[in-house]
Amino acid sequence: MPQHIQLRAAEVAVHLGDAGKKLVRIQIFPISDTPLQHPAYGELKFDRAFAERVVENFRSYAGAVTGDYDHGTDAPGSPEQGVSAGIVRSVKIEGDAVYAYLEPTQRALRYVEEGEYRLASPTVAIDWTNPATGKAQGPTLLAVALTNRPFIRGMEPLAAIDAASVALRAPKETQMSDPKNQGAETIALADHNAQVQALRDNVASLTERLNQTTASLNAVTAERDALKTEQARAVALADVQKLEAEGKATPAERDALVKLRLADAQLFADLTSKRTPVVPLSPQGASAPATPPEADPSKRGIALSQRAEQLVAEKKAKSYRDALRIAKAEAGLEMNGLD
Repeated sequence: MPQHIQLRAAEVAVHLGDAGKKLVRIQIFPISDTPLQHPAYGELKFDRAFAERVVENFRSYAGAVTGDYDHGTDAPGSPEQGVSAGIVRSVKIEGDAVYAYLEPTQRALRYVEEGEYRLASPTVAIDWTNPATGKAQGPTLLAVALTNRPFIRGMEPLAAIDAASVALRAPKETQMSDPKNQGAETIALADHNAQVQALRDNVASLTERLNQTTASLNAVTAERDALKTEQARAVALADVQKLEAEGKATPAERDALVKLRLADAQLFADLTSKRTPVVPLSPQGASAPATPPEADPSKRGIALSQRAEQLVAEKKAKSYRDALRIAKAEAGLEMNGLD
């Protein structure tokens, strides 16, 4: 079960007494048998028994109950977050509510006087262990935060007081609290709906931006890959057309040779370098030979390409490149040093 709660509950006010000393009067929570429903933590009940335990345990808490800003001392990440706003001098039940009286620092007093902090929220340990006795003593006030986000609404108007008008107990000696209580889970019972919604909106916005960036990156990657493929095909086609210009290939062989060049440039080079002209390069207007030239042995490249396509069609190879390796092995090209 969670060990601590934070309840942003009451408006605060500073009152200028004739004695000159100023206090911040904080309504911690109203006393009611009607449970409060919190969107995150469910039912919360602050009845009179709970209020009496909080007041009683304030007197036995081993250490000063400090004020802070927005619960900064609960998990301070920097000196600014953990700075004190004052010391709680008294906790009382007045009518149907529990009040704390904070002796503020000059800065806290200024914030309150100028209306920059108007509300407050206590941190209450549900079942705090007293280090002096080693026993759990129930709900205990650990801190009071100045804040502007109340959980409980409709608090009663605050009365103007001065220090002389309040019976304060003697200041407590500051002691280290029990380490067993430090690091316990804290539940913020403040009205964080707006904050949560803002965070959700930010997450949704960031997610949308991430999706847009990913889509743009994918589009750029696809365009880049298409350009690289187009460039590679243009180079392969140029090499094959060069062969055609030298009479070592015919237009009918073009597609097969381009595919071979794209799949294995080294094999293409090995095979075509040994090719002899298969098409006579006659002068302009000369008659074609009566009989076609004898097929060159290096036309194995065309045969390999056709065999590779057959292997792929028969699903004996996962890719054209793998099929070409199988075809090369079948033709004994590896032993001939053409791999």
